[in-house]
Amino acid sequence: MKSYKKIILLPFIALMLTGCNGGNNPTDPSKTTDPTSGDSGDSIDPTAWNGYYASINTDMGATKLQLELHRLMINTHTKYYKYSETRTYANQADMDPSDTSKLVNYYTSKKVTSYQSREHVWPCANSNGLWGREGGQDIGEDYVGGGSDFYHVRNCDGKVNSNRQNYRFYEFKENEDFKLATDGGTYALKYNVEMKKAEPADEWKGDIARTVVYLYVHYGMYKSDDDKDRYTGSLDLADVIFKDSSESYTDLYTRICKWNRLDPVNEQEKLRNTNVYALQGNRNPFVDYPFLMDQMFGIESN
Repeated sequence: MKSYKKIILLPFIALMLTGCNGGNNPTDPSKTTDPTSGDSGDSIDPTAWNGYYASINTDMGATKLQLELHRLMINTHTKYYKYSETRTYANQADMDPSDTSKLVNYYTSKKVTSYQSREHVWPCANSNGLWGREGGQDIGEDYVGGGSDFYHVRNCDGKVNSNRQNYRFYEFKENEDFKLATDGGTYALKYNVEMKKAEPADEWKGDIARTVVYLYVHYGMYKSDDDKDRYTGSLDLADVIFKDSSESYTDLYTRICKWNRLDPVNEQEKLRNTNVYALQGNRNPFVDYPFLMDQMFGIESN
Protein backbone atom coordinates (compact mmCIF):
# COMPACT_ATOMS: atom_id res chain seq x y z
CA MET A 1 0.00 0.00 0.00
CA LYS A 2 1.33 3.41 -0.93
CA SER A 3 1.73 6.11 1.67
CA TYR A 4 1.00 9.67 0.63
CA LYS A 5 2.27 12.60 2.66
CA LYS A 6 0.63 15.99 2.26
CA ILE A 7 3.37 18.56 1.85
CA ILE A 8 1.60 21.71 0.68
CA LEU A 9 -1.25 22.20 3.16
CA LEU A 10 -4.28 24.21 2.18
CA PRO A 11 -5.61 26.51 4.89
CA PHE A 12 -8.46 24.16 5.67
CA ILE A 13 -6.43 20.92 5.64
CA ALA A 14 -3.78 19.57 8.02
CA LEU A 15 -3.81 15.84 7.49
CA MET A 16 -1.56 12.87 6.84
CA LEU A 17 -3.25 10.91 4.08
CA THR A 18 -2.65 7.22 3.50
CA GLY A 19 -3.89 4.48 1.20
CA CYS A 20 -4.46 4.19 -2.49
CA ASN A 21 -6.97 2.87 -4.95
CA GLY A 22 -6.19 0.53 -7.78
CA GLY A 23 -4.45 1.94 -10.85
CA ASN A 24 -6.40 2.90 -13.94
CA ASN A 25 -5.35 1.30 -17.18
CA PRO A 26 -4.65 3.80 -19.96
CA THR A 27 -7.18 3.86 -22.77
CA ASP A 28 -6.90 4.51 -26.47
CA PRO A 29 -8.31 8.03 -27.04
CA SER A 30 -8.92 7.22 -30.70
CA LYS A 31 -11.68 4.88 -29.55
CA THR A 32 -13.31 7.35 -27.19
CA THR A 33 -15.35 10.48 -27.60
CA ASP A 34 -14.81 13.84 -25.94
CA PRO A 35 -18.41 14.76 -25.15
CA THR A 36 -18.16 17.24 -22.30
CA SER A 37 -14.61 18.64 -22.09
CA GLY A 38 -14.64 22.21 -20.80
CA ASP A 39 -18.42 22.57 -21.05
CA SER A 40 -19.77 20.21 -18.44
CA GLY A 41 -21.69 22.42 -16.02
CA ASP A 42 -21.13 21.08 -12.53
CA SER A 43 -21.39 17.33 -13.01
CA ILE A 44 -19.05 14.51 -14.03
CA ASP A 45 -19.90 11.90 -16.64
CA PRO A 46 -18.48 8.66 -15.17
CA THR A 47 -18.69 6.94 -18.56
CA ALA A 48 -16.79 9.55 -20.60
CA TRP A 49 -13.33 8.68 -21.92
CA ASN A 50 -13.90 4.99 -21.14
CA GLY A 51 -14.75 5.74 -17.53
CA TYR A 52 -11.63 7.80 -16.85
CA TYR A 53 -13.34 9.79 -14.08
CA ALA A 54 -15.32 6.94 -12.54
CA SER A 55 -13.42 7.35 -9.23
CA ILE A 56 -14.28 11.07 -8.95
CA ASN A 57 -17.56 12.49 -7.73
CA THR A 58 -18.66 15.93 -6.64
CA ASP A 59 -19.85 14.86 -3.18
CA MET A 60 -16.52 13.69 -1.74
CA GLY A 61 -15.49 17.06 -0.27
CA ALA A 62 -12.40 19.21 -0.94
CA THR A 63 -9.88 17.11 1.01
CA LYS A 64 -10.90 13.83 -0.58
CA LEU A 65 -11.23 15.41 -4.02
CA GLN A 66 -7.64 16.70 -3.93
CA LEU A 67 -6.23 13.30 -3.05
CA GLU A 68 -8.36 11.40 -5.56
CA LEU A 69 -7.43 13.76 -8.39
CA HIS A 70 -3.76 13.31 -7.50
CA ARG A 71 -4.15 9.52 -7.45
CA LEU A 72 -5.95 9.60 -10.78
CA MET A 73 -3.18 11.65 -12.42
CA ILE A 74 -0.39 9.50 -10.97
CA ASN A 75 -2.03 6.16 -11.74
CA THR A 76 -2.94 7.00 -15.34
CA HIS A 77 0.25 8.87 -16.24
CA THR A 78 1.98 5.76 -17.54
CA LYS A 79 4.43 7.28 -20.01
CA TYR A 80 6.98 9.95 -19.05
CA TYR A 81 9.18 11.59 -21.66
CA LYS A 82 12.59 13.23 -21.70
CA TYR A 83 12.77 16.99 -21.95
CA SER A 84 14.38 16.59 -25.39
CA GLU A 85 11.19 14.91 -26.61
CA THR A 86 9.03 17.96 -25.93
CA ARG A 87 10.25 19.28 -29.29
CA THR A 88 9.66 15.95 -31.01
CA TYR A 89 6.00 15.77 -30.01
CA ALA A 90 5.16 19.48 -30.22
CA ASN A 91 3.26 18.87 -33.46
CA GLN A 92 0.73 16.92 -31.38
CA ALA A 93 0.83 18.79 -28.07
CA ASP A 94 0.66 22.30 -29.58
CA MET A 95 -1.43 21.47 -32.64
CA ASP A 96 -3.75 24.12 -34.04
CA PRO A 97 -7.29 22.66 -34.15
CA SER A 98 -8.22 24.71 -37.22
CA ASP A 99 -5.09 23.75 -39.18
CA THR A 100 -3.32 20.64 -37.89
CA SER A 101 -0.22 21.42 -39.97
CA LYS A 102 0.50 24.38 -37.71
CA LEU A 103 1.40 24.97 -34.06
CA VAL A 104 -0.06 27.52 -31.64
CA ASN A 105 2.28 29.86 -29.81
CA TYR A 106 1.62 30.24 -26.09
CA TYR A 107 0.48 33.67 -24.83
CA THR A 108 -0.53 34.90 -28.33
CA SER A 109 -2.37 32.13 -30.24
CA LYS A 110 -0.16 32.99 -33.22
CA LYS A 111 -0.04 30.09 -35.69
CA VAL A 112 3.41 28.99 -36.83
CA THR A 113 4.77 26.22 -39.05
CA SER A 114 7.72 25.22 -36.85
CA TYR A 115 8.65 24.91 -33.20
CA GLN A 116 9.84 28.18 -31.63
CA SER A 117 11.09 27.71 -28.05
CA ARG A 118 10.06 25.77 -24.95
CA GLU A 119 8.20 27.71 -22.28
CA HIS A 120 7.73 26.30 -18.78
CA VAL A 121 4.46 27.82 -17.59
CA TRP A 122 5.71 27.10 -14.05
CA PRO A 123 9.35 28.29 -14.25
CA CYS A 124 12.14 25.84 -13.46
CA ALA A 125 13.72 28.31 -11.05
CA ASN A 126 10.48 28.44 -9.01
CA SER A 127 9.88 24.69 -8.87
CA ASN A 128 11.74 23.84 -5.67
CA GLY A 129 14.06 21.65 -7.73
CA LEU A 130 11.34 19.50 -9.29
CA TRP A 131 11.88 20.73 -12.86
CA GLY A 132 15.60 20.07 -13.09
CA ARG A 133 18.94 20.35 -11.36
CA GLU A 134 20.64 22.79 -8.98
CA GLY A 135 17.54 24.02 -7.23
CA GLY A 136 15.57 24.19 -10.46
CA GLN A 137 17.94 26.67 -12.15
CA ASP A 138 18.98 24.23 -14.88
CA ILE A 139 17.21 21.50 -16.81
CA GLY A 140 18.98 18.96 -19.01
CA GLU A 141 17.74 17.34 -22.20
CA ASP A 142 17.65 13.94 -20.45
CA TYR A 143 15.52 15.28 -17.59
CA VAL A 144 12.23 13.42 -16.97
CA GLY A 145 9.36 14.62 -14.75
CA GLY A 146 6.95 17.52 -14.35
CA GLY A 147 9.33 19.78 -16.26
CA SER A 148 8.89 17.60 -19.36
CA ASP A 149 5.15 17.00 -19.00
CA PHE A 150 3.40 17.81 -22.29
CA TYR A 151 0.62 19.64 -20.41
CA HIS A 152 3.31 21.94 -19.04
CA VAL A 153 5.96 22.72 -21.69
CA ARG A 154 4.52 24.97 -24.39
CA ASN A 155 5.60 26.25 -27.77
CA CYS A 156 6.41 29.95 -27.41
CA ASP A 157 8.06 32.77 -29.33
CA GLY A 158 11.67 32.97 -28.15
CA LYS A 159 11.62 36.70 -27.41
CA VAL A 160 8.38 36.44 -25.44
CA ASN A 161 9.84 33.50 -23.53
CA SER A 162 12.87 35.66 -22.68
CA ASN A 163 10.69 38.62 -21.64
CA ARG A 164 8.64 36.45 -19.30
CA GLN A 165 11.80 35.06 -17.59
CA ASN A 166 10.79 33.30 -14.34
CA TYR A 167 8.48 36.12 -13.30
CA ARG A 168 5.35 35.28 -11.35
CA PHE A 169 2.02 35.97 -12.99
CA TYR A 170 0.32 39.10 -11.73
CA GLU A 171 -2.40 41.65 -12.47
CA PHE A 172 -0.90 45.11 -12.91
CA LYS A 173 -2.64 48.04 -11.27
CA GLU A 174 -3.47 51.20 -13.20
CA ASN A 175 -0.66 53.20 -11.60
CA GLU A 176 2.04 50.56 -12.20
CA ASP A 177 4.48 50.67 -15.09
CA PHE A 178 5.03 47.76 -17.44
CA LYS A 179 6.45 46.91 -20.84
CA LEU A 180 4.70 44.96 -23.57
CA ALA A 181 6.09 41.70 -24.94
CA THR A 182 4.99 40.96 -28.50
CA ASP A 183 5.20 38.00 -30.83
CA GLY A 184 5.86 39.46 -34.28
CA GLY A 185 3.63 42.42 -33.43
CA THR A 186 0.98 40.34 -31.66
CA TYR A 187 0.45 41.32 -28.01
CA ALA A 188 1.64 38.59 -25.66
CA LEU A 189 1.98 39.86 -22.08
CA LYS A 190 2.85 42.78 -19.82
CA TYR A 191 6.01 42.57 -17.75
CA ASN A 192 8.12 44.61 -15.35
CA VAL A 193 11.79 43.69 -14.88
CA GLU A 194 12.22 45.47 -11.55
CA MET A 195 9.04 44.00 -10.07
CA LYS A 196 9.78 40.59 -11.64
CA LYS A 197 6.13 40.18 -12.60
CA ALA A 198 4.27 39.40 -15.82
CA GLU A 199 0.60 39.51 -16.78
CA PRO A 200 -0.81 37.43 -19.65
CA ALA A 201 -3.69 38.60 -21.81
CA ASP A 202 -7.13 37.80 -20.40
CA GLU A 203 -7.70 35.14 -23.05
CA TRP A 204 -4.75 33.15 -21.67
CA LYS A 205 -5.40 33.47 -17.95
CA GLY A 206 -7.68 30.43 -17.83
CA ASP A 207 -5.15 28.29 -19.71
CA ILE A 208 -2.49 29.29 -17.18
CA ALA A 209 -4.75 28.63 -14.18
CA ARG A 210 -5.69 25.16 -15.45
CA THR A 211 -2.05 24.32 -16.20
CA VAL A 212 -0.51 25.42 -12.90
CA VAL A 213 -3.22 23.78 -10.80
CA TYR A 214 -2.76 20.56 -12.79
CA LEU A 215 0.97 20.68 -11.99
CA TYR A 216 0.32 21.50 -8.34
CA VAL A 217 -2.05 18.57 -7.83
CA HIS A 218 -0.05 16.08 -9.95
CA TYR A 219 3.45 16.86 -8.68
CA GLY A 220 3.40 19.24 -5.73
CA MET A 221 0.72 18.40 -3.15
CA TYR A 222 1.59 14.87 -2.05
CA LYS A 223 4.77 12.86 -1.75
CA SER A 224 4.89 9.08 -2.06
CA ASP A 225 7.79 6.79 -1.23
CA ASP A 226 6.69 4.56 -4.09
CA ASP A 227 9.16 4.64 -7.00
CA LYS A 228 6.37 5.38 -9.47
CA ASP A 229 5.87 8.73 -7.75
CA ARG A 230 9.55 9.73 -7.75
CA TYR A 231 8.73 12.93 -9.64
CA THR A 232 6.59 14.38 -6.84
CA GLY A 233 7.70 16.85 -4.20
CA SER A 234 6.79 20.26 -2.81
CA LEU A 235 5.33 23.10 -4.88
CA ASP A 236 3.84 26.41 -3.79
CA LEU A 237 1.31 28.12 -6.06
CA ALA A 238 2.57 31.47 -4.74
CA ASP A 239 5.83 30.77 -6.61
CA VAL A 240 4.03 31.00 -9.95
CA ILE A 241 1.01 33.25 -9.25
CA PHE A 242 1.89 36.35 -7.22
CA LYS A 243 0.56 36.54 -3.65
CA ASP A 244 1.07 39.74 -1.69
CA SER A 245 2.32 39.33 1.88
CA SER A 246 -0.97 40.81 3.12
CA GLU A 247 -3.01 38.19 1.27
CA SER A 248 -4.06 34.76 2.49
CA TYR A 249 -3.82 31.59 0.42
CA THR A 250 -7.58 31.68 0.14
CA ASP A 251 -7.15 35.03 -1.65
CA LEU A 252 -4.65 33.38 -4.00
CA TYR A 253 -6.92 30.41 -4.73
CA THR A 254 -9.82 32.78 -5.34
CA ARG A 255 -7.79 34.71 -7.92
CA ILE A 256 -6.71 31.52 -9.70
CA CYS A 257 -10.32 30.31 -9.82
CA LYS A 258 -11.38 33.72 -11.15
CA TRP A 259 -8.89 33.33 -14.02
CA ASN A 260 -10.27 29.85 -14.66
CA ARG A 261 -13.76 31.30 -15.13
CA LEU A 262 -12.65 34.46 -16.95
CA ASP A 263 -11.12 32.48 -19.81
CA PRO A 264 -13.14 29.31 -20.54
CA VAL A 265 -11.66 26.19 -22.13
CA ASN A 266 -11.16 26.59 -25.87
CA GLU A 267 -10.81 24.15 -28.76
CA GLN A 268 -7.01 24.16 -28.65
CA GLU A 269 -7.03 23.11 -24.98
CA LYS A 270 -9.49 20.33 -25.75
CA LEU A 271 -7.35 19.06 -28.62
CA ARG A 272 -4.23 19.21 -26.46
CA ASN A 273 -6.00 17.20 -23.76
CA THR A 274 -6.93 14.54 -26.30
CA ASN A 275 -3.48 14.36 -27.91
CA VAL A 276 -1.48 14.41 -24.67
CA TYR A 277 -3.82 11.78 -23.25
CA ALA A 278 -2.78 9.55 -26.15
CA LEU A 279 0.91 10.22 -25.42
CA GLN A 280 1.03 10.11 -21.61
CA GLY A 281 -2.10 8.20 -20.57
CA ASN A 282 -3.46 10.93 -18.28
CA ARG A 283 -5.80 13.87 -18.73
CA ASN A 284 -5.94 17.37 -17.26
CA PRO A 285 -9.14 17.26 -15.15
CA PHE A 286 -9.39 21.05 -15.02
CA VAL A 287 -9.74 21.19 -18.78
CA ASP A 288 -12.40 18.46 -18.86
CA TYR A 289 -14.23 19.74 -15.77
CA PRO A 290 -13.16 23.32 -14.88
CA PHE A 291 -15.61 23.49 -11.95
CA LEU A 292 -13.45 20.96 -10.07
CA MET A 293 -10.98 23.75 -9.34
CA ASP A 294 -13.56 25.71 -7.33
CA GLN A 295 -14.59 22.57 -5.46
CA MET A 296 -11.04 21.53 -4.71
CA PHE A 297 -10.13 24.91 -3.25
CA GLY A 298 -13.49 25.41 -1.53
CA ILE A 299 -14.19 28.57 -3.56
CA GLU A 300 -17.72 29.69 -4.34
CA SER A 301 -18.12 29.93 -8.12
CA ASN A 302 -19.96 33.23 -8.34
